[in-house]
Amino acid sequence: MKVPHKLRLYSSTSYESPAPDGYPSSCPTLDISATLNSSCQNVIVFRPNGEQVGRIQQSARSSSVVTATRWKPNGQFIAVAWKDGFVRLMAVETSKSAHNIRVVPPDCAAEIQFLAWTTTQISVEGGIIRPSSKISPKKNMEGNLPREITFLETDVSLPKLSPLPLASAGSGEDSLVFTQRSGMDFMFQPFKPSDAEAISVMLSGLSNGQVHISIHDSLSIGSLAYPSTESSIKKRLVHHSAHSSLSTHMLYFKDGTGDNTAVEMVPLDLQFIVSSPVNLSLMASKLTTLHKLLRYVRQAILHIQVEFKNSREIQARFLKSAIATFKEDDGMQQDITTALYHSMTTGNVYPKLKEWLTETLGERGLKRWIKAATGGLDGIRNLTQIYLIPALERIVIILSRLKGLALFHHGRHDIGLNPLEIQRLVDTVGCLMLVANRILMFSMEEAACFAQFMSWLHITLEHLNNQSLADEISEKQVHLDYSKVLLYIVEYLHESSNRHYIHSDTGDGSLDELLQKRAGKDGSMMDALTDIIEKVHDDNEQVSAEEAKLVQLGHLVGLLARSMNTVLDSVAVAQRRGIRFGEPVLMDVEEEIFRLDSRIVPGEKDSSDRIVFYRTLFTVANGISGTPHTQCSFLSLGPGRVLDISFFDDDTLFALVDPQNNAPHAIYAIPLKSLHWDLHGSTNSNFKTFPPMPLSADFHAVAMEVHEQSEVRDQLPARVCLLSKDRMCWRTYALEKDTQPGEDDGKS
Repeated sequence: MKVPHKLRLYSSTSYESPAPDGYPSSCPTLDISATLNSSCQNVIVFRPNGEQVGRIQQSARSSSVVTATRWKPNGQFIAVAWKDGFVRLMAVETSKSAHNIRVVPPDCAAEIQFLAWTTTQISVEGGIIRPSSKISPKKNMEGNLPREITFLETDVSLPKLSPLPLASAGSGEDSLVFTQRSGMDFMFQPFKPSDAEAISVMLSGLSNGQVHISIHDSLSIGSLAYPSTESSIKKRLVHHSAHSSLSTHMLYFKDGTGDNTAVEMVPLDLQFIVSSPVNLSLMASKLTTLHKLLRYVRQAILHIQVEFKNSREIQARFLKSAIATFKEDDGMQQDITTALYHSMTTGNVYPKLKEWLTETLGERGLKRWIKAATGGLDGIRNLTQIYLIPALERIVIILSRLKGLALFHHGRHDIGLNPLEIQRLVDTVGCLMLVANRILMFSMEEAACFAQFMSWLHITLEHLNNQSLADEISEKQVHLDYSKVLLYIVEYLHESSNRHYIHSDTGDGSLDELLQKRAGKDGSMMDALTDIIEKVHDDNEQVSAEEAKLVQLGHLVGLLARSMNTVLDSVAVAQRRGIRFGEPVLMDVEEEIFRLDSRIVPGEKDSSDRIVFYRTLFTVANGISGTPHTQCSFLSLGPGRVLDISFFDDDTLFALVDPQNNAPHAIYAIPLKSLHWDLHGSTNSNFKTFPPMPLSADFHAVAMEVHEQSEVRDQLPARVCLLSKDRMCWRTYALEKDTQPGEDDGKS
C-alpha cells in the first residue's frame, strides 16, 4: 500500500467571516466548501480563492437559523437543517430547495442538531451487494430481461414538463422552484437502472434524543427514540459512521447532561434494506417524484387562480361603474345586463348605456378590458392545458406503477403499499382531470364569446361616436357571431363558470369521505363528481355548501395530498418495523473528548486490522448486528498536542499535531494494521509512524478533513483540508503517493 507522506498545496479559500464551530464543510466530489455567515442564517458555498458559488437562505423565514449541514456523498445536494424543524436539500447549481423534509413536528420544541448522509449499495432484487462478491454486480445484471422490464421507464419518452410562468408566481418556497428549466431538469431527473444499485440514507439527530431517518433523499421513514439504559437521561447523537456494503450504521451518543468524557456507540440495524422484496430505490424514487409532482400541481393551481383574478378584476370595476350609472336614474328599471341584451337584439341603445360606453368606458377603457380579460383567459387555458393536465397524467403513470408493485406483492406487510389506498389516489387524480378539462372547456368558450362581445362593443362604440360610419359598421356587423355575444352577456358578463372550480383552499379533510360515500361501494368517484358538477351548473337545483366545495380544485388537491400522505405513512410504518438498535458499547476515556472520528472497515470475523483507539468487532447477518467486542490501543505522538484526527482509508488514520515547540504543525499518517490491541489497551511503545508531513510555518491549523480521490464529478486527487486558527482560511492539500512502506523498510 502506498502511503502519502508529502503535502502539495492544492487550493486555498478565504472566508468573509470566521467559520463557526463545526464548519467549514467540504464537498466530497468537488473542490468547494460550505460555511455560515456571521448570523448563521445563510449557507455560503465557496470555490477556492474565495469565489462564491451560491448563497442558500430561507425564503419567507428570514429569522430561521441553520442548525446543521451535510453534503450528499456524491456532492449532488447539501442538506441544510433549519431551526423551524425542516431539512431542505439544496441544489448548489440553483440554490433552491429540491426537497423539503419535515423532521420535527409542528407541536414539538426540539431542534435538529446533527445530520449524517450515506449511501448503501443494494442488489436489484433487494438486499445488500456484498463486498466479498467476486462477480461485478453490473456484469451480473447484463442480459437480465426481468431487470430491464422492472426498470423500464415510459415517462422518458414523454415531453418534459414546462417551467411555470414567472409573471404569475406567488409567494412561498415553491414559488420559484418550478419557474426555470434548469431547476425543472434538476428536480425531475429520470430514474436510471444504475440508480437501483444504491439507496441513500439520511439521519437527523434531534435535541430530544430522537433520530429521524429518511431514504432516497426525501422519503421520510420517521423518528425513533434511542432506548437508553437510563431513561431519565436523554442522549444526543454526535457522530455517525457507515459502510456502503452494510445496512448497519454506528451511532455515537453523548449524555444530554453535559458529560463530555464518554461516548456510547450503538449499532442501528436498517433491516428493511436487506429484507425488502422490492427494489427500495425504485419504490422510493416513484414516491418522491409523486410528491414533487404534487408540489408542481399546487403551484400550477395557484398560478391559475392568479390568472382567473386578473381576467375578472378590471371587468368587475367597469361593471361596478355601469351599475352606479344606471342607479343614477330612479325611473330606469333596467340593469346593465338587460340594457346590453336589448341593444344587442334591437340595435337601440339606452341613454344611460350610451353614457357609460362613451364617457366611462371609451376606447381606452375598452382596450384595457380586452388586454386584461384576454390575457387572463389565455393564461388559464395555457396553465391548464400545458402545465396542470400533463402533470396529472404523469401522476397517473407513477400510480399505475406503484399499484402494480402493490398487487404483485399483495399480502406482504413489509412494503407498505396498499392497492386500495393507491386506487383512491388514482380516483382522486381522475376527478382532478375531470375538473381540469371542465376549466379548459369553459375558459375556451368564455374566451371565444368574450372576443365576439368585445367586437360588438367596439362596433357599438364606433357607431355612437360617429354616426356617419353606418355603412362601414354594418359591414363589420356581418362577421359577428351574435349567439356568442348573447351567451357572454347572459352567462359570463357578471360571473365566470370557472368560479365553481378555481379555489386554492385545500380544506381540513372533513369532506374527504363525502365523495366516496356518494359513489357507493361499487361506484366511481368520477361519476359521483360528474353528477355534482351538473347539479352545480343547473340553476334549478339547490347545491349545498359541501357539494360546492367538492368540485373545487383546492379541495381535490388537498384530498390528493392527504391520500398521498396516507400512502407514505403506510410505507414508513412498514419500514420502521425493520429497524432496531443493537447492543451499546460505552467508551469512557475519563477525560474530555473534543474530537471524534470513526470508520467501519469490512473484514473477516477474526480480523485485527483496526491517541485512544477503540476497535469494535461485530458480525452482520441478514441485516442484524451481533454482539460487539471492543479492544483498546494507545498511541503517543508526543511531544505535542493532537488537534484533530480523521480516517483516510481502511488502513490509515491522519492526525493533525501541534508540536508546541515552535516547530510547524504536522500531519502524521498512522498505519492501523501496525497497532497492538488488547482488552485493557496496548501502549504501542515500539510503534513507528511514517515521517510526519510538516505544514507551512506561518499556517496554524485547528481542524482537518480528509477525502479520498474522487472521479464522480471531476478529477480530484486525495486531499487534506485544513482550517486556519483564525477560522478565516480553508486550505486544501493534495496527497501525493510516492513509495510503499515495504520498499522504504528494505532500503533502510
